[in-house]
Amino acid sequence: TTGSLAYPAPVAMTAAGPFRALVAGDQGDVCAVPTTGVTLYCWGSNMGGMLGQDPATTPLVTSPTAISIPAEFVDFASVALGWTHACATTTGGDLFCWGDGGLGQTGSSTLSSSFSPVYVTSSANFSAFVASAGDAFTCVAFSDWSTQCMGWNFYGQVGQSNPNGTYSSLTTVVGLDSVPTTPQ
Repeated sequence: TTGSLAYPAPVAMTAAGPFRALVAGDQGDVCAVPTTGVTLYCWGSNMGGMLGQDPATTPLVTSPTAISIPAEFVDFASVALGWTHACATTTGGDLFCWGDGGLGQTGSSTLSSSFSPVYVTSSANFSAFVASAGDAFTCVAFSDWSTQCMGWNFYGQVGQSNPNGTYSSLTTVVGLDSVPTTPQ
């Protein structure tokens, strides 16, 4: 069915659990991250293609749909849902993004959109990192406590001194170099 419900309703999951995480975005989108495997399961609003399908033909994904990366990569670790894009990390230290990339938020140097995960980067420091996605930007915090962002810097949220600039690759956040790099 479509429409809004005033009460919780079950969502039929055809994918086998258990799930490592369940992440809800602010546009009515949800992704489940299995404990193993290179497939996420997402549903809800597909703005910008963030749920892996062309939003012109599929604006709503009403049941969990698989979003996969190539099998040579290892298990998904986390997913972050932005306004119209998504990014996911793997337990092997890889970062993938997809959806609307028009302002650099998916790491596309051509500022283009993709309806399937695109490899962004890999780092040994990704072994325990967190990706966070917002309105046209993405930030990652690495296991060495460094932070990098990409996308639209309208409010300075990418951490660069050029307000309204667009950064299509991860850039170190200016000013965090004086912050201790180990927990206190």
